[in-house]
Amino acid sequence: KTCEKKTRNIRGIFFNRMSSMIYNRLKPMVEERFQIPVIGYLPELKFLQVGSRHLGLVLPDEIDGIRGQLEQLADQLDDNLEWESLLRIAAAADGCDREAPVRPEAGMAPHFRLGIARDEAFCFYYEDNLRAMEQAGAELVYFSPLHQKELPKRLDGLILGGGYPENHGEALAANGTMRDSVAAAAGSGMPILAECGGYLYLLDRLEGADGTDYPMAGVLRGHGYRAGKTGRFGYITLRPNRSLPFLQEGAEIKGHEFHYWDCGCGEDEFCMTAVKPNGGRYWSCMRTVKRVMAGFPHLYYPSCPELVQSFAGQCVVYGKERDKE
Repeated sequence: KTCEKKTRNIRGIFFNRMSSMIYNRLKPMVEERFQIPVIGYLPELKFLQVGSRHLGLVLPDEIDGIRGQLEQLADQLDDNLEWESLLRIAAAADGCDREAPVRPEAGMAPHFRLGIARDEAFCFYYEDNLRAMEQAGAELVYFSPLHQKELPKRLDGLILGGGYPENHGEALAANGTMRDSVAAAAGSGMPILAECGGYLYLLDRLEGADGTDYPMAGVLRGHGYRAGKTGRFGYITLRPNRSLPFLQEGAEIKGHEFHYWDCGCGEDEFCMTAVKPNGGRYWSCMRTVKRVMAGFPHLYYPSCPELVQSFAGQCVVYGKERDKE
């Protein structure tokens, strides 16, 4: 009974990095023990060794011959995956529990232009987060803090996602007009969410991967530096310590932390508490100034529709304030 309770949402099992001999022996044993179909396996694939670095895997755009590797992977899946079983599982998935989409009332979605930093330095985003903002009325306007001289015109809000600003410290620092543009937007009251790498970009200074300190946007006081290890890691629930620009006290939002850079600041500057799902560990995080909320946690917006709706509303308000000037 305990086993059935733990596996009730598992509809199929697929093994990775397993030989055909072991697979043929293990498949009937697993199916008999768990009463769940085993639908295939992949052997060890020497051609598909993806490199890693201090924040995870090397990105696809940086891998030579990635398309050819994916074609070889597809051939392996054709040979070793029971596609009909997988399609049956997918067709029956409509009843699975999912986070409810963030949707405003019919006909009530306000329109606002939301800048999304996306380039080699800022590349970590939950696609669900972007879709949630679109559902709340956002027109997503992508831009590059590395390659463009200033923010796109007439933005109502800004999201600076995670990534590798430390690997591009010199180029980000050299683009002073963009840093000034972001600082001016924050100073004018533009709603801004910044996560991990985006947070580092908003600090006064950042230690680059080359060990050199570079000036950043200066929206928040502090120096981003190489900590050398992941001091805070894993899934968390975040709770405001007081009412914030986009969250009221008592709200909760899910997220995760994973970073090798850190920033020292006073305990009184933090505005949220991060709590691990088990073990009782917790720590202070996130900072605010005006309509900016930034910190190392990567937030999962669909887990807190209040955040999305409040942020969208503040973006609309900011746009109206700007147009009156």
